[in-house]
Amino acid sequence: VIPPYLGALKPIRYICSKCGYLGSCKATLLMNGQGCANCERLKREKNKDTKFKEQLKEEHPEYKILGQYQGRDVPIKIQCSKCGSAFTITPASLLYRDQECANCKRNRRFKIQEVKFRKQMKKKHPELKILGKYKGTEVKIKVLCIKCRNSWSVTPHSLVSSNSGCPNCAKRYHTSFPEQAIYFYVKQVFADAINDYRPTWLH
Repeated sequence: VIPPYLGALKPIRYICSKCGYLGSCKATLLMNGQGCANCERLKREKNKDTKFKEQLKEEHPEYKILGQYQGRDVPIKIQCSKCGSAFTITPASLLYRDQECANCKRNRRFKIQEVKFRKQMKKKHPELKILGKYKGTEVKIKVLCIKCRNSWSVTPHSLVSSNSGCPNCAKRYHTSFPEQAIYFYVKQVFADAINDYRPTWLH
């Protein structure tokens, strides 16, 4: 207690020996056993922190807390054990608003799109085999033509939204049978031979 003492109902200053907090309150409150206001606040926050950790562990065991809990509406850093990504979110959004790891949500959306894309490809281009990893409708993916073994990269959107298939097979319709026969035998010797190749200086 820091003097002067002016009466039981008068404010008096004090320094907490535990946390070093300098505060003031009515002298009668201290005499009746009231403790440091800052220690009480820290105790409440610790209880909330413990409650948040327990609730998160019960409802979302896949998340690990990386930051310090400072309140339900203060963003905290979380790590997802499923995908390994770290993100910042408020405890309230995580527990009461059904928000989740944005990376997992995006991966799940891509998975749904990939299943749909593979079904469309099987129906529209059964002669093509998908080699690359699906990353979105506008991100190029590597495909292989089973007929001519030609491989190239193209966007999934281009494959399913048009009738264009293998560009190498398409060229066969623009060349004669003898030309294709010559190309076939040349391909046996030179694996990197290109069908219907035209140097830029001939254009």
